[in-house]
Amino acid sequence: MDKKGIAIFLGITFAAGYGLEIGLHLMGLIDMGSRSLFHFLMLGGFMCIPGVAALLAAQMAPNAQHPLPGLWPEYADKAIRVGVVTFIAFVVIYAVIGITGVSSPQWDLAVLMNKVPKLTEQSENPAVLKVAPYILLAVSPFLSLVLGLTLFAVVALGSELGWRAYLLPRLMPLGKVPAYTIAGALWTLWLMPLVYLGFQYGARLDAMPLFTVQLLAWAILFGASLAEIMRRTNNVGMAAMALGSFVSQTFGLWGHLFPVTAPPWTGSIGVIALVVWLLLARYPQCYLGKEEIAGIAAPTAKMDSKASI
Repeated sequence: MDKKGIAIFLGITFAAGYGLEIGLHLMGLIDMGSRSLFHFLMLGGFMCIPGVAALLAAQMAPNAQHPLPGLWPEYADKAIRVGVVTFIAFVVIYAVIGITGVSSPQWDLAVLMNKVPKLTEQSENPAVLKVAPYILLAVSPFLSLVLGLTLFAVVALGSELGWRAYLLPRLMPLGKVPAYTIAGALWTLWLMPLVYLGFQYGARLDAMPLFTVQLLAWAILFGASLAEIMRRTNNVGMAAMALGSFVSQTFGLWGHLFPVTAPPWTGSIGVIALVVWLLLARYPQCYLGKEEIAGIAAPTAKMDSKASI
C-alpha cells in the first residue's frame, strides 16, 4: 500500500482545497448566490485541485505499480452509454417521485418561466409562451447529454484524476468495499466547506446535517459506480464523463420540472435517488456492458489477507 503517496495526495488536496475556499470566501471572491461566469470558472478551477494534487504526488512519490491511467476514452460507444444510462437513471428517479406523489411535475415549467421576465413581458405572441416549455422539455435530454459528456466532463476530469485515478488504486489492497467507502468519505469531507458556504448563503444551516448524510451516502454509492468504471476501463475520462453526466442532469431541467422538494426523498441525492445509485453500484455492467475491460485489478483473497494483518 502506497502510504507515502496517499499522505502526500491527501495533504495537498485538503490543504489547498480548504485554504483556497476559506481564503477566497474571506476575500469575498466566493459568492454562492452568484451566477456570474467568473464564479463558475472559479468553482471549476477549484474542482481541479485533486487532479493537480495527484500529478504532484506522482512526482514526489513515484510508484511504478500505479501509473496514471489514460485521459481520453478509448471506447466511444461506452462513453455515450455512460451518459445515456445516467439520463435513464434520472428518468427512473423522477418517475418514482411523480408516481408516488412525493412531488408532481409542472409540465408548463411555470417556476422557470416566471424567472425569465424578458420572455414573458416582451413576447407579443401568447402562443410562444405556451409552446416554449415543451420545446425546452424536448431539447433538454439531448442538450444535457451532450453537455454532460463534454463541458461538465472536462470540469469533472480534475476531480476524477485525483479521487479515482490516483487514490483508488492505492486503496484497493484494503478490498473493494473498504476502498470505495473510504474514497467516498474523503470526497465528501473535502466538499464540506462548499456545502457549508452554500447553506450559510441560504440561511438554512439547520438543514445541513441531513444533506451531509445524504451527500455522504451518494458519494459512497455513486462513487462506487465511478470506481467500477475506473477499475474496469483504467480510463479516467470515462469516470469523468459519468460524473459530468450526473452534474449535467442535476443542474438541468429536472429541478424546474419538479420544483416542489420534499426532503429527504426528492433530488438527485434523495432517498429515492440513493436506491437507484445503489442498484447501479451493484450492477456496474449497466454502464459498460457485460464484458470486462482490462483495468485496475480487483483485490485478490491473498491481497485481502495481507491487508488484514
